[in-house]
Amino acid sequence: MRAVEYFIEGQDGLRLINRDPELRFPDKPGWALFRHGNVLGRDGEWEWEPMPSNRDDEFLARCRFTLAEAEQLIEEGKVSPSQVKGPGRS
Repeated sequence: MRAVEYFIEGQDGLRLINRDPELRFPDKPGWALFRHGNVLGRDGEWEWEPMPSNRDDEFLARCRFTLAEAEQLIEEGKVSPSQVKGPGRS
């Protein structure tokens, strides 16, 4: 099954993605906010998304949201492109 992916208009490359068909429900924490290869954590910090085999339960708890939580972060403006860090970014 393919991923569900939404590009958020006016948000500099922000994408809302769910790659797990078992968690593809609005009330399940299977949704991630991505920008430039980084994923947003619950602490508001961006971090590099590891390969699937390296995503442990702690990472998933930290970096996956319900659809409502992800939408709320976007609506409240808590997803800032200036926070993105990673390879080639400061």
